[in-house]
Amino acid sequence: MPIVLEMVLRLLLAAALGAVIGYQRERAGKQAGLRTHILISSGAALIALVSIYGFGSASDPARVAAGVVVG
Repeated sequence: MPIVLEMVLRLLLAAALGAVIGYQRERAGKQAGLRTHILISSGAALIALVSIYGFGSASDPARVAAGVVVG
């Protein structure tokens, strides 16, 4: 599978999972809803993909994931 296709599929999967969480929160009447969770999950996935494919073995993807969680 080409790398670009794999990246696009990962981003779409992150957006879909964020949409599921956002839909549930929107139904519960919470402030952060569908669009917010789609954007946050897609952004976090994009940062992780840049870390993995952009810097190769020179970076630590686990540190990037920890940074995303911390905010």
